[in-house]
Amino acid sequence: MARNEPIARELDRKYASYGLGPLHERTSVLGLSVDDIADDEKWAESVRGQVTAIEADVVINGCSAVETRSGGSGPTLVDPTALALQLIGLAAAGGAVVRAGTCR
Repeated sequence: MARNEPIARELDRKYASYGLGPLHERTSVLGLSVDDIADDEKWAESVRGQVTAIEADVVINGCSAVETRSGGSGPTLVDPTALALQLIGLAAAGGAVVRAGTCR
């Protein structure tokens, strides 16, 4: 799921480059503008509409800089940026993160 067609095309290209092309349908487009990013309710309504219409177990949020809520029904909505930040936090807490200039 992505905000617009250019973002969706790039996501599809990246999925294919990772060998994931056969595992996903074409990226769904929310049809939202840059101005809509600041409208939490409009964004959430669009996401809910898209997620409930998609027949999949998991939907990747291709515009993860925006807070999303799927409403609890339908596929699981995955936010890659939030997930990456959580993983970095876990790695840092476990001492597995190496900061720039501190390699030994």
